[in-house]
Amino acid sequence: MIKATQLKVTATDDMSVAQLVKESAEHISGPALDLVSSQPRLSKRSNHGRRWTVQDKSFPLFILHSSPQTLKLFAKVFLLPSVKTLHRSVTKLKIDLGFNKDLLDTSKLKLM
Repeated sequence: MIKATQLKVTATDDMSVAQLVKESAEHISGPALDLVSSQPRLSKRSNHGRRWTVQDKSFPLFILHSSPQTLKLFAKVFLLPSVKTLHRSVTKLKIDLGFNKDLLDTSKLKLM
């Protein structure tokens, strides 16, 4: 079995971090690519110095909603925001109950 510490990939003299991300973009896309591309930036920070962007939080939030155990598994391999950070970001969203007028107007324009 391969341990998470054995999976670390480092940039060599021949290939920079930007080139590693560019190479991964050929095989993955969307939120997974955002996750992979944010790892070099986040690895340079200490645990308490990491600042998470909305893109950094979107994929782990989706995983947390689907399966908290999967998020724990991903957190062993990738640098991810904590569950507390993800919950805090959700509570800061302004969501009102009922119908969203902007959403209804947008859907009305698309139907026309």
